Amino acid sequence: MDTRIVTETVTYLGEVGLKSNIFLSVYNEPLIDPRLLWILQYINEHSDCAVEIFTNGWGLNQYLFNEMIKLRVTFTVSVYDVPEEERLRKINGMVHPHKVQQIILDPRVMQIYDEQPIHRGPCRFPSVYPMINHLGQMVLCCRDYKWDVIIADLNDISFEEALQSEKRLRLCDELESGERFLDICKRCSFVGWGIHQREWDKWNMENP
Repeated sequence: MDTRIVTETVTYLGEVGLKSNIFLSVYNEPLIDPRLLWILQYINEHSDCAVEIFTNGWGLNQYLFNEMIKLRVTFTVSVYDVPEEERLRKINGMVHPHKVQQIILDPRVMQIYDEQPIHRGPCRFPSVYPMINHLGQMVLCCRDYKWDVIIADLNDISFEEALQSEKRLRLCDELESGERFLDICKRCSFVGWGIHQREWDKWNMENP
């Protein structure tokens, strides 16, 4: 992702006073980005957001861990074998809220691409979790693994312009109303957490 996109987006989040988490995940493996510590420092200095890094733990050691937690970072580490899990758990401080977990390929990948579409009810994921991939494109959400739905290209317009774009607002309005007009959305069971889940449960009871 172009550094300009990073800085302009973070600066905008700081200007609007957002106090939330920035999730570094779908833009590629974060720990291989040579700018990572600089990016974390920029986020820390120009916004009130904390950062959660989703990673396979490649290259993560005690020094990097210590430096990153100074910058309000938490880790969710997915590992694929026992020796790597044991190595990461030996990092001093790698306890809650940080997570190290063994993982297999997400079975929901098959669900959203192979299952027959069914009506799932409203979804607020694109409304509350804007996603930017490593190419600088705003995509539908974290479940759109193949990036079939590109909302905007931040190489051409700003993050603010992308948020207010007619395409994104129309898509969010449709999904929030319960109209899952995209095939990938019809197959997906995600609706959100917390209040979003409760709203979906209420909608399901009212629309059997």
